[in-house]
Amino acid sequence: IEKNNGKPGSTKYSLDHATGKWLIVLDSDDWLDKDEFLKTIDKLEKNDADIIFCNYTYYMNDSGKYRARNPVGTKFEIAKKEKMPRYFWHFDNNVIHNIEFLRKNNFHYPETVTAYEDIYNNMYALQFAKDIKMLNVNFYMYRVRQGGGNLSSNAVFINKLPQYIEMVKAVLKMDYSNKYTQSHMIWFASLQIIAIMGMIDMR
Repeated sequence: IEKNNGKPGSTKYSLDHATGKWLIVLDSDDWLDKDEFLKTIDKLEKNDADIIFCNYTYYMNDSGKYRARNPVGTKFEIAKKEKMPRYFWHFDNNVIHNIEFLRKNNFHYPETVTAYEDIYNNMYALQFAKDIKMLNVNFYMYRVRQGGGNLSSNAVFINKLPQYIEMVKAVLKMDYSNKYTQSHMIWFASLQIIAIMGMIDMR
């Protein structure tokens, strides 16, 4: 096993060796609410989808406060072709992946994707997904560390801008012919290109 290969390496290893049906990515500094997670497992036994989106909760590390994000609770329906809110696809911790679906569609990380792989995960799945479901559950506790290593730090984002650009390039190479998710992917691509150009100007 190759060590210290980051989150992409860990996720790839899990996909290669997992024997279950579902995959949930848990970051090393986050945690799951046990009771909510058990409820989720019960719901999963009755579901069969390509990809499932859930609610989640921010834990503000500096203040110790919690802030629930409930995109599923807002009655958002992907089937209506509405634009996908950023808090669905900008990280994968509120996503339950169908392992068989990912393997069938040859999910893999390009060697160039070394950061912000969360977005790559979701966009890769969306290009093939035909059955997307929402579960109104909230089991994931996402730790926000101001000035830390995640997106809550602008300085970190600027320093990782080259890796971010490589991730976007990889997404732009994906298949946009899936009409079910086409509008979401084009919206994503446009938004990210604008963001990158703005960050380059700031530098």
